[in-house]
Amino acid sequence: QRIVDPLRLRAGTTYALYRIDLFTGKEKTRDRVYFVELRWRAMESLELETEYRYERDSETEYHTVIGACRICF
Repeated sequence: QRIVDPLRLRAGTTYALYRIDLFTGKEKTRDRVYFVELRWRAMESLELETEYRYERDSETEYHTVIGACRICF
């Protein structure tokens, strides 16, 4: 959803009955992810992005925050 012209918001959820964690090789079951992403085009060549993810599987839960800065040239 575009909030204002240079600002965009995305939110959603995903679900996987079985998923393999690429870093540990462990199998996760009933894996649900909720996410919110905010992108802001500060200038024509600069874009800032932040994302929050909440992931819950059958054993545990995770909170992840990601920040990014893109420079286009």
